[in-house]
Amino acid sequence: MEEGNSALFTCEVWGLPKPSVTWNKTPGHLPYGRIVLTGEKLRIVNTSKSDGGVYTCSASNILRTVTSSALLMIITRPKFTKRPPVNITVSSGDVVMLHCQAISGTVQLGVSWTKAHGQLPQGYKLLKNGTLIMKVTSVTHSGTYRCTARNIFSTITANTVLTVRYAKTCSELRRAGHTRNQRYKIDPDGSGGLASFFVYCDMTDRGGVGVTVISHDGEARTLVKGYNPEGSYSRNIKYTGVSKTQMVSLITASLKCEQFIKYECYHSVLLYNGNPHGWWVSRDGQKMTYWGGATPSSAKCACGVTNTCATRGYTCNCDTNDATWREDSGYLTNKRTLPVSQLRFGDTGGSSEKGYHTLGKFECYGET
Repeated sequence: MEEGNSALFTCEVWGLPKPSVTWNKTPGHLPYGRIVLTGEKLRIVNTSKSDGGVYTCSASNILRTVTSSALLMIITRPKFTKRPPVNITVSSGDVVMLHCQAISGTVQLGVSWTKAHGQLPQGYKLLKNGTLIMKVTSVTHSGTYRCTARNIFSTITANTVLTVRYAKTCSELRRAGHTRNQRYKIDPDGSGGLASFFVYCDMTDRGGVGVTVISHDGEARTLVKGYNPEGSYSRNIKYTGVSKTQMVSLITASLKCEQFIKYECYHSVLLYNGNPHGWWVSRDGQKMTYWGGATPSSAKCACGVTNTCATRGYTCNCDTNDATWREDSGYLTNKRTLPVSQLRFGDTGGSSEKGYHTLGKFECYGET
């Protein structure tokens, strides 16, 4: 009998004169305060483990005494000694460990695991101590996981609602233990996969922090020739497999973002000390009149910041404007304006004037 239920013993006797009935228990004594005697019946209410034993009914009259015994076994109701969490949220690719242990009295019970409306993920492991280990590889692994323990009388269950989300960035994936350079799906705004998208994760660059890399259609070194007025050459940049909104969510979730930009020039000026012939356009359509390696408010190229330009007093190498191939390049790092949406150049209309532009992939790393 399971602990907490009522036990009923019936001792049916006949005789003349009518026998009197008494009860006793071995070992110990009848449970005080929890017995109800009704004629030849003994009821024990709210049984406990200590009530187990042999109960003996003795019937006596002037002629003889007879006895009859019954064994009462009390089975302790199962209870959990370790329960899995009620709710848990993990990232796709994480390894999940759900602990579950139960006992009945002093006996350790075995447990089993099931998943509501589906099967346990492929490759799961169930340890002897009741721990469920599984690698979560998809949001389809979300659901209710149930740990079950039972004895011969009762069954108890403990549920865990597992919510799987995609990692926000490649840096989060790297922190979770992913080391392979490949495409992953991420969800920077944590919207539950509705706005998730694929990116390439470089898990070795930048000291192995996990760099989120987004490609575009303007990465090739491209000739600029035959465009004389300022900014008359225009090249729109289309990023691969991602919308502007998704890129902004990535930028928000990342500690740092950057994009390499380079202009090679031959008799072609760039910023020209406050009279720009070339520039880049921010994600919001703003004309940006500084170059890679310089700060947004400087109106300079990198060499202008370090005072190392080809011509003293100029702010870019290209502004020397001579018959020598020169270059201005560096990383753009201002998260408020990246990524580059358009490139504009001019001063390439003359027979000897030309240039080449190169724009690197958009990269973000670190976690906010």
